[in-house]
Amino acid sequence: MSIFDLLKPLIDRRHAKSLPAITLEDQTGTPSHYESATEEVDTDSADDPPRMTLGPSGAAMLRQRGDHETKRVTDVI
Repeated sequence: MSIFDLLKPLIDRRHAKSLPAITLEDQTGTPSHYESATEEVDTDSADDPPRMTLGPSGAAMLRQRGDHETKRVTDVI
């Protein structure tokens, strides 16, 4: 079957051919290479790198950026 034949039902519904439905039985027992997103994750693990605090120059930069944004907004109004 060509790619044209596969894509044609998307454009012309008269020639649509039903595809076999995927059932839950088809998916059970299939190993996944990905970890489940619903599993409980321990965020306080000893393997996590320590978080760095924002130093004085970073804090000053954020304040300056905030002041600049506030001035720009008031200039527009």
